[in-house]
Amino acid sequence: MRKAILLLLVILSLTSCNFFGKREKREKGTRIVWEYYELGALKSEISVKGNKRHGKTRNFNKQGKLESEGYYINNLKHGEFRTYYSSTGIVNISAFYKNGLKEGNETWYYENGKPYRINPYVNGKINGTQKWYYRNGKPMGEVPYKNGSPGIGLKEYDENGKLITKYPEIVIEEVNQIVLGNKLILNLSLSNKAKKVKFYIHELDEGIYTNKYMFEIPVKNGIGKQVYDVPPGFFSMTKLNIVAVYQTPKGLPYVMQKKYNLALKH
Repeated sequence: MRKAILLLLVILSLTSCNFFGKREKREKGTRIVWEYYELGALKSEISVKGNKRHGKTRNFNKQGKLESEGYYINNLKHGEFRTYYSSTGIVNISAFYKNGLKEGNETWYYENGKPYRINPYVNGKINGTQKWYYRNGKPMGEVPYKNGSPGIGLKEYDENGKLITKYPEIVIEEVNQIVLGNKLILNLSLSNKAKKVKFYIHELDEGIYTNKYMFEIPVKNGIGKQVYDVPPGFFSMTKLNIVAVYQTPKGLPYVMQKKYNLALKH
């Protein structure tokens, strides 16, 4: 009886190896590697050459539905990659890669299959016009981009197709504490008191695009605060370019700028 039980345990352990962990198969210079969840469902199917992903890769959820798929060359994404909604199997995101960097249109979809957002990529960064859509397929907005940064020129539409033209403006308040504390403070806000905003000081690239050289001002509850030290005897006249990136109620970035003549004197 004891031998029979031991034999049964051995058989169960051997068969269970086929339902979780890994297994491999060699095929034309590559290896196909299958990984499994603990309960036996297929987790991933990966083509490998040496120690690098090379060829098609597919990933599945625990219910056996395809989550994502794409192609690799020497461990770099190359070609189209897709992710899927687990509830419907409809494409969630479709993106194209070249040597590991996004190249071409990256399209996000609603669960009804209609596009939500299209990002045009060049060498891994958004360049061109980013397009947004409503669930019914009508255009929601267009945002100009350069090297991954948004610029002035947002076009937003309501659900009836009418262009939205009313946006807030930058408000600059100067708080003079030079006599008491050797400081001058610039409080920055938007005319609509919005909290989803970022402020910067720098010129826009080509007078249009935000960029990596801009100095970001700390913001709390929608108010940016820039503090200048003004020691006795100090004098300076500077023209600032204040930039604000406001997140609209639809979630799109609206870029605006305002010149300000700053005089520091003690």
